[in-house]
Amino acid sequence: MSDTSSNKPGFWETVRLLLGVARKRGLGRKERQKQILHRRTGGRSLGRDAGCLFFVVTLVFAVIVNVLAAFVVGISHRVLAHYLRSWYWFGD
Repeated sequence: MSDTSSNKPGFWETVRLLLGVARKRGLGRKERQKQILHRRTGGRSLGRDAGCLFFVVTLVFAVIVNVLAAFVVGISHRVLAHYLRSWYWFGD
């Protein structure tokens, strides 16, 4: 065996190096996309705050839809129960 085989990085060191390089590439891509978007929109992009705002608006909308659906289901159950109760009591 030569002395060069002991200089090779181990498995976990290789994984760490690959993940580090992938992270740096990802950060570079993100920065480049920001530059391209800024150039394309002329700096008029809504940015990160708009994303948060859209998320909150979507969340509020989903809550409203779920509350209304629960209300409708509750009413329909009461109406059905009333209909069935009167049908069983009076025969028709």
